[in-house]
Amino acid sequence: MKQLLLNLSLIITLGLGVVLFTPDVSANVLSEACQSNPQSALCTNSQSGGFEDIVRTIINVLLTIVGIVAVIMIIVSGFRFATSGGSAEGVKAGKNGLLYSIIGLVVAILAFAIVNIVLDTF
Repeated sequence: MKQLLLNLSLIITLGLGVVLFTPDVSANVLSEACQSNPQSALCTNSQSGGFEDIVRTIINVLLTIVGIVAVIMIIVSGFRFATSGGSAEGVKAGKNGLLYSIIGLVVAILAFAIVNIVLDTF
């Protein structure tokens, strides 16, 4: 089990590195599109990339990671539940892990929605 958690954390860390350190190609495409047609609605509604955008991006990335971890833990807990072999301890551990993972996923989704609503409102 420790090996599985170590492997999962390694995969998540490597995936996070790819997400965080990938160049923002969409910004380059938007910049080039705005140079050719500066009056388009896409260019006039684009924001300057201030503090609000940085905070929104950081929070969204962190909440996405939490959501991914919650889904992985749901899978791991379901596997533990299915392979418990009927032992009371294994069934209880699987059920608890599944319950807490689902609660974590719901909290992450709600936090994502609340943060975006607050940042859009203020």
